[in-house]
This record gives sequence, C-alpha cells and structure tokens, in this order.
Amino acid sequence: MLSAAGFFGVTCACGDVVINEIFYNAPDDLRLEFIELYHSGDEVKDISSWSLADKKGKLVTFPDGTMLEGNAFAVVCRSPELFEEFYEFKPLGVMDHGLGNGGEEVILNDADGNLVEKVAYDDQALWPVVADGISALLDRLHPTAPSALS
Repeated sequence: MLSAAGFFGVTCACGDVVINEIFYNAPDDLRLEFIELYHSGDEVKDISSWSLADKKGKLVTFPDGTMLEGNAFAVVCRSPELFEEFYEFKPLGVMDHGLGNGGEEVILNDADGNLVEKVAYDDQALWPVVADGISALLDRLHPTAPSALS
C-alpha cells in the first residue's frame, strides 16, 4: 500500500506511544479503516483504560490487562474480520464507529484522561489526495521522530 506524506497538525505530549498511521478512507467503500499505534519503549506498556476518540466520541477504550509490547505496533480497526483478511494478523481493538472521510481529529488519552497525542487530518490540500479513498494511508515519517517533524 502506498504511504502518503507524514502528518501535519499533530499535538503530542511526547510519550513513547504515538499514533503512527491512520487509514481513514479505504478504496471501494471497504470498511477497512484503522489506526496504528507504535510503542517505542523497550518495556511492555500497560495501556489498560487508554482510549482513542474523535469528534463523534470514543473509538475504543482498551480493556484491563491490555499490554503493548516494547518496540511494537498495534492496530485498532473498524472491521476485524476484513482487517485480518487483508493484513493477516489480529487487531488489538475494534473501533465503535468509522473515521471521518472528510477530515477528523484523533485523540489518544491515557487511563487518567491525559493527552498522549492528538492528530488532525483532512482531505483537502495540503493533505495527500491518494489517502482519500484512492489507495494510501497517512503515516508518520518516522515513528520515533518528534511529532513536529512528522
């Protein structure tokens, strides 16, 4: 899959867990939306009660006992069956609703409700057109780079 240019509009509390990729509008109206997190630390991270949300509300709250391995990626998606069919691995969580195809703000909060990261995207210029239903996803240029450079 072609990757679009890195994120603009990123606010980060600069932790070791970041929003690494957003696939907000899959081709052919597939319900393949997903958000990928990346944990850059070496130790296992307990993300129990952490949540991802957008302007429509909570996308997912991770249940008790949710652990994210060090130096690992994890995905939450809209349709776990379709995701597994395309990518051949199980997502960490299932989103309660789809992402906005015309732009959105995705917020990652820790268990205490503190901001971990906030990413705003759009389907208008300066954003890559291929991410809007053609073939690509939005991704950070490098998962460990400061968000201001992504």
